[in-house]
Amino acid sequence: MGSTMLKWDIISTLTTILLGTASHFLYSLSGSFPAVGLFCPVNESVWEHVKLLYFPAVLASLVQYRLMPTPCAFLSSRCIGILAGCAAIPLLYYSYTSLLGYGFLAADIGIFVFSSCLCFALSHILTRCPQLCRKTSLWLLATAILGLCFMVFTFSPPHLPPFRDSVTGQYGA
Repeated sequence: MGSTMLKWDIISTLTTILLGTASHFLYSLSGSFPAVGLFCPVNESVWEHVKLLYFPAVLASLVQYRLMPTPCAFLSSRCIGILAGCAAIPLLYYSYTSLLGYGFLAADIGIFVFSSCLCFALSHILTRCPQLCRKTSLWLLATAILGLCFMVFTFSPPHLPPFRDSVTGQYGA
């Protein structure tokens, strides 16, 4: 199962990167259709860009869970990986921009790719932790709450820096 799981995790990583990249453009291509905005970035805020990882990673994880036998720690470890990848995006972005005083596209793309890899690599490692089998509900709840926050804050974001569109200075859709 180890090599099969690794292959699936690599496929999930690449799928997340490709779907996340494509989703960056879907909201504007949809004519700003609100339902698309629930799952895809609606502006250039850091918060909205975390959706690039979250929703594709959740989708890839659900497909992997349904199509192959998974160990009991799979769901917990995948939730932890998704949460860690999502946390890495703003952490790394604000770290490098506070040091340099500005952001640039190549670094932002690198952060997204790194965070996607972190998500699935950490999940792959943690899948071997049987202690996580007892914590599945907690991790699923935390991951679902984050998804709900993405949807709510798309149209009603707090007026805080991570939610501010770096191009227009506006908040939300």
